[in-house]
Amino acid sequence: IGGREAQERACVIKINALWCSCTSYRLPIIILGRDKEEEEEEEEEEEEEEEETANNKRQKAYMKRNIRNA
Repeated sequence: IGGREAQERACVIKINALWCSCTSYRLPIIILGRDKEEEEEEEEEEEEEEEETANNKRQKAYMKRNIRNA
C-alpha cells in the first residue's frame, strides 16, 4: 500500500469510528469517500443493464427466426 492509500484508509477508519461514537444510526460504511449503498446501487444498475442487453439480443434473434420461418 502506498503512502497516500494508507492515509486514505486510516482516514476512513477514523471517520467510521467517529460516526459510531456520535450517533446511534446505522453506520454508512464509507469506502474511500463512497457510501456502500451507493456502490451496491451502481452494481444493481449494471446488472439490470446487462440483463436488458441480453434480453434485447434474445428478442432480436427470436424476431429474425420468425421472419425467416414466415
